[in-house]
Amino acid sequence: MTESKMDSQRQNTSILYGSPDQKTFILDIPASIELAQLLSGAHAPSIERKLYSTTVKDPYPSPPEPKTDAARARVLARIPDSERVFLEAIDSFVKPAYEKIRKECGLSSNWCYHRYIPPEEEIAEEASREKRKLEPDVQDPAPVSNMGPPIILSTSSVNEFSSLSGLQGVEIRNPALQTANIRVKNASVDDFHTEEYTIPPKASFVLGTLSTPSSQQINKISVIPNLAETTKFNLILLDPPWPNRSVRRSSQYHTHTYLEMDSLVAIMQDIFLAHLDRENDKKAIVGIWTTNSAKSHQAAYSALDSANLQVTEEWIWLKVTENGEPVVPLDGLWRKPYEVLLIGTPKTETELKGRKPLKRLLVAVPDMHSRKPNLKELFEMLYFPTDDGTQTYTALEVFARNLTSGWYSCGNDVLRFNADQWWSEP
Repeated sequence: MTESKMDSQRQNTSILYGSPDQKTFILDIPASIELAQLLSGAHAPSIERKLYSTTVKDPYPSPPEPKTDAARARVLARIPDSERVFLEAIDSFVKPAYEKIRKECGLSSNWCYHRYIPPEEEIAEEASREKRKLEPDVQDPAPVSNMGPPIILSTSSVNEFSSLSGLQGVEIRNPALQTANIRVKNASVDDFHTEEYTIPPKASFVLGTLSTPSSQQINKISVIPNLAETTKFNLILLDPPWPNRSVRRSSQYHTHTYLEMDSLVAIMQDIFLAHLDRENDKKAIVGIWTTNSAKSHQAAYSALDSANLQVTEEWIWLKVTENGEPVVPLDGLWRKPYEVLLIGTPKTETELKGRKPLKRLLVAVPDMHSRKPNLKELFEMLYFPTDDGTQTYTALEVFARNLTSGWYSCGNDVLRFNADQWWSEP
């Protein structure tokens, strides 16, 4: 497929391939984020700005795998039983599903659209930003809540803010059908400059940290600053900051950035109980990204169960190169080329006990660090279809790293990939 034809298809969908049974998809991550900036059912005939991305032409370097059965057995013996069982169950689904899609698509096919590479200075700035980033997604004690009326953005002129602190903890809304622009003055030790952000239509967000259960009790505020508990959503999507020993050892992060499992479980439970809409005829859905640690998997199950939710689907994101090869070996012991999104729905009396969750395979070439596929298009296809494609549901994304049109987003990094520096000029 030529670059022009690929871009033409990119304007309409981020799904390069979908199996007839809707259990296997090939997604393009940059296109999914680009389309998420547009209103559902109102996709423009052309997307003027393209999201800067990276290429993944070859598999990642990885430690040598054990060469003998005895060496492999020794490594397996060091993996906790619960984690080994979890990974074996995922592997048993991913391997045949991947082989089937590879036979249908072939390694010579396009496994992603043409990608736009940022200037070298933007890559350097992102690396610098990562090193400077100290603000956690979750904080205890909680910051003082700025409870008050939301800030309504103008779409007819640029919305000026003297600093990011003017946005912290405040609900920001763009209720219009057009994009809005934010300009923020940013003073650092070395320089003074402005940063500009493009806010999608019908998008709302809170930039700031979430509150732990203990600080909620002390300060009598909700887990999400300025979000009233009466505000309900049909879909809640989370990418939690799971505990990570390598990150904890790094001096670049506060030690409380990555919370203990108990705190994360309590936070997720509070969000589900307060904000999931279960009182009408529409679907109520929760999605939780997990790591390949069985502990995160078990914690997500615990959070869902404590909120009277059950896991009904598992979406496995298989990471491949641009030629369709897994970025690390599928049968590798040191690293796995996938991440799992658990889908939870309210428990019902008619639900059969012991029923295994439906598994879907999402194949996508990885992108910039911390970017995941934007799943708006897929959720609307599978759970909220309409004849004209218009959005008929409400959605909340927690620990978001970019905004989505028609959705409410929160987290300390919620504006990251809506910064204009990540987008090519039209």
